Amino acid sequence: MGGAAVPLRFTGTETNHPDGGVAFRAESGPGAFVVVRISDEAIQDFGLSRAMTVASDKFDRGELEPNGIVSVRTSDFGA
Repeated sequence: MGGAAVPLRFTGTETNHPDGGVAFRAESGPGAFVVVRISDEAIQDFGLSRAMTVASDKFDRGELEPNGIVSVRTSDFGA
């Protein structure tokens, strides 16, 4: 690999996630998309913009759920 990580580009498509929080569609490359689920608590405590940055960082590190979703929770922000 060796290249610089490219941030996810959030497309504006969002819906309530059945497990709570908000699910977003994000472009991970030309024509490639990933679902990002951000908990309500993470949005309330840290703001949507910061949560989206954390999601992009997690995606770059390959930290995906078994179903391929990137999940962001308050615990992802550290102390």
